[in-house]
Amino acid sequence: MGKRETQRIASLALQLRPVFSFCRRFAKFHPFFSAMISDVQLGICANILGIAMLMLVVLFHYLSANQKNK
Repeated sequence: MGKRETQRIASLALQLRPVFSFCRRFAKFHPFFSAMISDVQLGICANILGIAMLMLVVLFHYLSANQKNK
């Protein structure tokens, strides 16, 4: 990585510092955001999203195949 890229990343980190501090302060007051999710929870979430996407694809194909032709 060159000097220019390093400076750009450092300036971006300085610009995002208020956002990170807000997130840390918010996490102190709201316990839902203070802990990371576990691997099992992440796997369940990914499976649910995958099933939902598959169902949307099946619904789209069903609706497009059963259109009334003019």
